[in-house]
Amino acid sequence: MKERERIGIELRVAQKLESVGRLAAGIAHEINTPIQYVGDSVIFLEQAYEALDQIRAAYLTALEQLGEGARHLCWSTTAS
Repeated sequence: MKERERIGIELRVAQKLESVGRLAAGIAHEINTPIQYVGDSVIFLEQAYEALDQIRAAYLTALEQLGEGARHLCWSTTAS
C-alpha cells in the first residue's frame, strides 16, 4: 500500500509541475507576442525611413541638376 501511495503522490506532483509549466509557457507567450509586434514595427519604420531618406536625397540631387532657376520654379509651384 505504501508503494501505491508514493506513486500517487509522485503522480500528483508531476501533474502540478505540468500545470505550472503550461502556465509559464502561456505567460511567456502573452509577453512575447506584443514585444515581437513592437520589434517588427520598429524594423519596418527603420526601413521605411531609410527608403524615404533615399528618395529625399535623389530629389535634392535632381533639383541641384536642374539649376537655380528650375529650383525656384519648382518651389513656387509646390507652395501654391
